[in-house]
Amino acid sequence: MPVTTSQQISRYYQQFHAIEVTFTKEVIKATHLYSKQVYIKCLGYHWPCIVYSSSMSGAKVIMNITTSLRDALRKSNNMISLRFSFLQPDKSDALAFFVGAKIAGSSPYGEKNPELSFVTISFTQRPPDDLIEILGELLEANVNSRKRSEERIVVTSDSLRKLLVGKVVRFEPVEGRTDIAAFAIQFDEDKVPIKYKMKINSFLRTVKIKRARGADSGSAQLQGKHDSNPSEIGGNNPTAGSAAGSASPTDPNTEDN
Repeated sequence: MPVTTSQQISRYYQQFHAIEVTFTKEVIKATHLYSKQVYIKCLGYHWPCIVYSSSMSGAKVIMNITTSLRDALRKSNNMISLRFSFLQPDKSDALAFFVGAKIAGSSPYGEKNPELSFVTISFTQRPPDDLIEILGELLEANVNSRKRSEERIVVTSDSLRKLLVGKVVRFEPVEGRTDIAAFAIQFDEDKVPIKYKMKINSFLRTVKIKRARGADSGSAQLQGKHDSNPSEIGGNNPTAGSAAGSASPTDPNTEDN
């Protein structure tokens, strides 16, 4: 996966900070939310809760507001910390962090579960970069899956390992070859898993970063050539001028897309 830079995280926050992500089973699986280790902390004590949804500015949780919790909230003026926890597939330890917050309100969750409440939480500060990155990647992948619906990825042995399957809608034989063929795969937008969208978004972002770095490298090499031979910069040399133009990056924000 491409490294998420501080610039990218800032863009995630600016673009998506108010958008809520509902933690359905699919989202929980895609983000690796470790539900058993999510809880509210108040005055040094903690109470388990279920994250129903979260944005970068607040969250909604389902929990049992016990007498002890009510007392703690009264003493703390509703100030709490919400603990998030996410499993890391490539590491043995879970990623965990607290977000400073305040209880903004609550309502009964439903008649079937009268002991449970639907609690609205407002963050009192910008959440840690880890939460911004997790929610931002999810939201960006969902947005870009629509923007890039017609964008194509060449299926190689490397990309095939990173992508999921689809429905073959067109088959084209390769002239002169009987052992290979070209296939067109159609996806149902409404049924594309969020995890797949995130993989596609991550793959395309990696490709664009490599292209940008390649362009930067070419530009640097060309600049070095000009420095060693200044007469080519200001002289009538259309070839050199054309090369310089084509070597510059086409989009200064390529890494953020």
